[in-house]
Parts: sequence; C-alpha cells; structure tokens
Amino acid sequence: MKKVRFLFILLLLLVLILAVGCGSSGRDKMAGGGDGGG
Repeated sequence: MKKVRFLFILLLLLVLILAVGCGSSGRDKMAGGGDGGG
C-alpha cells in the first residue's frame, strides 16, 4: 500500500509541476508576443 501511495504522490507532483510550468511560463510567452508556450 505504501508503494502505491508513494507513486500516486509522485504522479500528483509531476502533474502540478507540468501545470505550473506550462501555465505560467506559457502565459508569459503568449503575453510577450512570442510563440505559444509548449
């Protein structure tokens, strides 16, 4: 059970990092007039 919980937390962290990275930096790039963030 602990292993599953650990993997689940890792997955959540990964999703959060991706969401923050794509969301904030992507918006900044779009606001700056560059290509849309990736």
